[in-house]
Amino acid sequence: MRRLAQLLVVVSIPIVLTLTNVRLLMTSAFARWEYARPGFPPPAEVVAQANTATGSDTSIVPIEMRQLIVDTTLDYVKGAGDESLIAEDLTFENGRRAYNQREVGHLTDVRVLVGQTTIAHILGGLIIVLGVGFLVWTNRHRSAAAALVTGAGLTVGLIGFVGLVAGLAFRFFFVRFHRVFFTGETWLFPSTDTLIQIFPETFWFDASLLIVLLTLVEAAVMGIAALVWLRRLRYAA
Repeated sequence: MRRLAQLLVVVSIPIVLTLTNVRLLMTSAFARWEYARPGFPPPAEVVAQANTATGSDTSIVPIEMRQLIVDTTLDYVKGAGDESLIAEDLTFENGRRAYNQREVGHLTDVRVLVGQTTIAHILGGLIIVLGVGFLVWTNRHRSAAAALVTGAGLTVGLIGFVGLVAGLAFRFFFVRFHRVFFTGETWLFPSTDTLIQIFPETFWFDASLLIVLLTLVEAAVMGIAALVWLRRLRYAA
C-alpha cells in the first residue's frame, strides 16, 4: 500500500503541475498580456504574413474586437453556454459570424478536451493530497517526502524535454500535439480564419514555453522543499 501511494503521487505530480499552468494561461489576463507584448502580430499582419490574397469573403478581425472574441471563446471552451455562444451570438459589426462551422467544430472538440483534463487535474490533485496524507498518517514521513522529490524530478525531466523540443522545433511539437489529441485535420485552418488571426503561432509558442517555465520552477521549488523535509527527518532519526 505504501509503494502504491508513492507511485500514484509521483505520477500525478507532473500532470497536476502542468495542467495547473495550462489553466492559469487559459485566461483573459494572459491574452491581454500577450497581445500587449511588443511585436505581437495583429490580425491583418497574420493574414499578410501568409501571403494570402484577401477576397470579398475574407474578413480581417477588427483589432478592437479581438479581446471580446477571445474572452467569449475561453468562456465556451471552459464550459459556459452552448454552441450558439460562438456559432451564432459572436458576430462582427457587418453581421458576419466570427467563426465558421469548421472552427466551431474544433472549438467544441477543445471544450471536450478541456473538460477531460479538468477531471484529470482534480483527480490528480486529490491523489497527491490523499497519498501524501496517507503516508504521513501512517507515520511514513520519509516515504512522503521521497515521493515528492521523485515526482518533482520526474516533472523536471519530462517537461524539460518537452520544452527543449518545443523550443528547437515548435512546428513539429505543435503538429504532434494536435495529432495526439484531435482527429484527422480538423485542427488545420487557413490564416484568414478567425482562430488563426486571434491565436497565431506566436501565441502558442509563447504559451507553451511559459507553461514549461512555470512548471519547471514549481517542480524545482517542490523538490527543494521536499529535500529539506527529507534531510530534517534523517537528522531527527
